[in-house]
Formats: sequence, structure tokens, C-alpha cells
Amino acid sequence: MGRNGSINYQIKKRLTELYRFGVSKREAKKNGDTYGIHAKKTFDVYCEHLCRMAKKIQVETGAKTLDEILSYVPAFLKKQAESGDYSVWTLKLELAAVAKFTGCPSSQILLPGWELPKRMHGDIKRSRTATQADEEFSEERNADAVTIGHALGLRRHEYPQVIETQIIDGQIQPGWRTLDKKDVENGLTHEYWTGFLHVFVAKGKGGRARWVPVYPGMETEVIEILKRRSATRNGKAFYAYDLRSRMDCHGYRRMYAKAMYNHLMSRPDTDKTLNYHCRGERFGESYSRSCAEGTSSSLGHNRVDVVTGNYLDS
Repeated sequence: MGRNGSINYQIKKRLTELYRFGVSKREAKKNGDTYGIHAKKTFDVYCEHLCRMAKKIQVETGAKTLDEILSYVPAFLKKQAESGDYSVWTLKLELAAVAKFTGCPSSQILLPGWELPKRMHGDIKRSRTATQADEEFSEERNADAVTIGHALGLRRHEYPQVIETQIIDGQIQPGWRTLDKKDVENGLTHEYWTGFLHVFVAKGKGGRARWVPVYPGMETEVIEILKRRSATRNGKAFYAYDLRSRMDCHGYRRMYAKAMYNHLMSRPDTDKTLNYHCRGERFGESYSRSCAEGTSSSLGHNRVDVVTGNYLDS
């Protein structure tokens, strides 16, 4: 170990200098700060991948210092891509981590004349087919979590945030309520979500709060589950340890998204014009932009291409 500490220590120290926890990313950009890390999840993931990458480079090359390790990164990424051991998603994540760590644009990190392979929709495996994990997970023994997954399409870390009561504007209010026209005027959600029962999630992706519409017909089940579980668990319906590692939360999100999109397409008050057209390998597929946007917002996203490419696809 040198005077600067271990390689892992130097990596964590540099990333810690980029901490911007509690600072609005939008406001930071306005002030010219575009390299900060605003989410703990991002910090943890970048730290994990950078430390692992550094260790592999050290083993393969004998590099001693952090600067030496960084000099091998371009060739390392190319080697990993050509070996096929890493998915393109992982390679892009590692490239983004290095770019954030060094403050250099991604294009300046890769070897001259070489680019990462393109991500192909057909290569996505997550929640598309049955896996060994599915066989080892009992939906019957985890019925409450599965029902909430179908009804709300929550991310794994959002389950513990769904409680029977919420404190809003200093007042204790139910953790669910029906939105009205005033909510829409205040920019809370899309107009066609009025009349839906919603459940509040305090911190979604990127720390953003949102009201999640309950899939029609499942309102009674959702309220019953939250009331029953919250009554004997200090007001919380779910804790992190309630969610089995084998539970395919993303798979339930996909089911919720498809069900919500189809429901919106069946309603008389929505624009069902198929005016969003996919490109590339999914050329020829079309969706209603309006209904896709509504589905995207209910999932905690704000991009139509994300919901059509990762949730509504077959």
C-alpha cells in the first residue's frame, strides 16, 4: 500500500468527492456542476464496478498505481466486449463509471476508432423467459407481495415505502387516495388518472416521489393488504427482508405496464392513435403515444421509448 492508500481507498475517496446527496441535480446543472453523483445507488454501483475492474486489471497487467490502471481501461473494455463475457449493458455501465470518475467524456476513454457494441433488443433476457429463480420462488407463500406487484408495478426498493398512512403537508393522510381535477391542474399526473385510486411512493428512481395508480379492479385487495400488514408491523406493510431475492419484481412491473396500457387503450377518454413508431430492429411496431406516456408515468419513468422497449414489448 502506497502513501495514497489502497486502490480501493483511492477510488472511494475520489467518488466521495463527487457526493452531491441532497442537492437537486437540475439545480446543480444550472450552476455548471455536471459531474456530481446525486444518488447513493449510483455511488454504490460505480464504486463496486470500478473496484472490481481495477482488481482485474491489476491481476492481468501487474499495474501498481491508479494512474497505471486507468491507462489500461480502454484496452480492457475492448477485450471484455470481444470476449462476450459481459453484456453491453454492463460495459456501458463501466464506461459511465470511468467517465464519471475521471471527468472525461466517454468518447475520449475508448480506443481510437473503436466503439462499444450497440445494445440490441433481442439480447434482453431479464424477465423474458422462465428461469431457475422462478422455480425457486413460491407465489403462493408470497401472495401479498405478488398482489402488490401486479396492482402497482413497484420497484423492489419501493415496497417498504408503501404504508397505510402518509404525512403530507404536515397532516396525516391515508397512504392512498383518489385524484381529482385539482391534482391534475397542479401537475400531479395525467388527466386520465383522475378517479383512480393511487398509492404514494416517497422515493422512486432518482429519489423522485410519485402517486402510483392502482390497476382497476384491485383496489380492495391493495387496501386490505396494506391495512392488515401495517396494523401489526409498526405501520409498515413491507420491510426489505419480506421480499425474497428470487422474486422477479421487474417481471411484475412488466405485467402491470402491459395491463395498464391495454386498460388505457380500452377507455373512451384516451387518444388511441398509434402515433409512436419504433425504430431499428423493432421497426413496424406502433403504440399510442398518449397511453404509453401514461403507462410510463405510472412506472416512475418519463420516456416513451423506455416503456415501449422494456415493458410493453413481447
